[in-house]
Amino acid sequence: MILNQKGSSLMYTMFIIVAVGIGFKVYTDKFAATVKSAVPASKKLNYETLVKSLSGQLFDPVICSKALNGATFDPTGVSRVSGLDLKISGQTLGAGSSFSDVRIEEFNILLKENLNRDVFLLNSTEPHLAYEALVYVIPANLSDAYSMDSQTFKDKYAIPLTIYTDTSSKIRTCFGKGSHADLCTRRGGAYNVSQTVLNNIRCQPDLNCIQSQQGIVASAGACLSPYTAKQISPTSFLCMWCNEQRHPAPAAAPPTTPTLPSPGGGGGGGGGNTTPRPRANY
Repeated sequence: MILNQKGSSLMYTMFIIVAVGIGFKVYTDKFAATVKSAVPASKKLNYETLVKSLSGQLFDPVICSKALNGATFDPTGVSRVSGLDLKISGQTLGAGSSFSDVRIEEFNILLKENLNRDVFLLNSTEPHLAYEALVYVIPANLSDAYSMDSQTFKDKYAIPLTIYTDTSSKIRTCFGKGSHADLCTRRGGAYNVSQTVLNNIRCQPDLNCIQSQQGIVASAGACLSPYTAKQISPTSFLCMWCNEQRHPAPAAAPPTTPTLPSPGGGGGGGGGNTTPRPRANY
């Protein structure tokens, strides 16, 4: 009887040990799976933070134009850019650089829409071409869901820009959609990011002239540079700023010399060289 009780106690103890071991194994497996799944979630969050930060920077036309200046844009395919002249959190963004635990492979630029217009900056010798484009940050250490093969990736992580390229397809100007520069372009203007723009006015006339906020003035000399007077009535003028490559100034009419009647009127007598006057037909 005593032996049976000892055997039962031993079996019970072994059962408890096995049960605890199995429970511990299940717990550790679940914990490991949780930790493993948390790593991609952390990278995903860091990647989204990187994209938002970059989008905010490229929204500004001066920053964007400096970051992408000289990059080749191919409107028929994917334009690959190895790096940007731009820093985020002190880190220059380029192939192989890291933002937290997200390593950058490259940047891709795709055509969204051809705006089908050339852009003439003031005093430029050649036109620029305007496009809507989408910029993507391609990470090197995330899953295939973060590649150009994923439509979800394309829809969710695109950075929309408007870009001007020169005739050799090099990006010279870019800015975010909805920015002041974008609105200027859509209204028929041209945005000039140069640091030496006239009176610091970056939105300049192109397809359309720009009217001064002075309104109607009483004299041509009242228009402030770079605006010039356009007469709309004998005593009223509008101050307008036009791109002369689009709207050449009209040639000045040649001066005319009035013909004076000869002394003594048009009778039969008066000598001298006179201009005959037309006769009325009654």
